[in-house]
Amino acid sequence: MYDDESDDDDINYADHPFINTIWDHKPFSDIIVEMAIIFPVVVLGIFGNILIIHVLVHNPPMRTPTNLLIGNMAAADLLSLLIHPWVILTYDFFQNYQLGPIVCRGEAAVE
Repeated sequence: MYDDESDDDDINYADHPFINTIWDHKPFSDIIVEMAIIFPVVVLGIFGNILIIHVLVHNPPMRTPTNLLIGNMAAADLLSLLIHPWVILTYDFFQNYQLGPIVCRGEAAVE
């Protein structure tokens, strides 16, 4: 199937045009619109999730199984809100991944 002894040095890749765009610049206006949408969602989401967690921690009668499930979802959502928007915006600004292996693993774990 594959010849281990084949040599790619004989192939001139300049003779074969690549039809896809390798580097695609997103217009700055699109990034501004995206930030204007993401910022209020993140701020309100962080505030709401912290409020839910605060109520569950400080009010023992509210610790029913259903409310604890909602609190668990609030904690997971809070973690997502603290990681994902910044990764998305970094990718939009730099057009490639700049955050390193630790953030890559953290983002994958949160997903």
